[in-house]
Amino acid sequence: AAGQVAGATLAVLASLTDKSLLRVDANGRFDRHPLLYRFIREKLLARPREAAVTRERHAAFQLRSLAGWSERAVTGDQGEALTWIDDELENVRAAWSWAVASRRWDLLRPAIAPLAWYFKIRGRRRDGIDLLDEAVRAAQDDADGRAVLAAVFPARARLLQDLGRYGE
Repeated sequence: AAGQVAGATLAVLASLTDKSLLRVDANGRFDRHPLLYRFIREKLLARPREAAVTRERHAAFQLRSLAGWSERAVTGDQGEALTWIDDELENVRAAWSWAVASRRWDLLRPAIAPLAWYFKIRGRRRDGIDLLDEAVRAAQDDADGRAVLAAVFPARARLLQDLGRYGE
């Protein structure tokens, strides 16, 4: 993710870890202190073009990764898929919201099924409906968003059905 979003190499990540600017958790994921995160965010926001490119790369990476779990989740890697989404859910939410606001239907459409599946399996159907509704509100007024609606409505309907909200 760091390589695709920020262009960081393993050598750079190792160097930042050695300097205690990054930490590696038990799962091998890199993390940083919240104060460092705020500092980095402020610096990035001072560079609007770079911030926009970074947000787009982040969204593309997260949503394409999520879409990649779709097939693997039904072919036996369900536990691994659920764990990945658990770990990345806040990143996925941020990517989803960016893609909705940016009308990046090409990134959203392949992510709909695995996202709805995740919320169903985790018993968080209302959360899933809320996220899908974000896309519905944005796509309704956009001719290019109709293909997203065609994928969102069935996924949303399944979550609503599980909650007994048949009228919706």
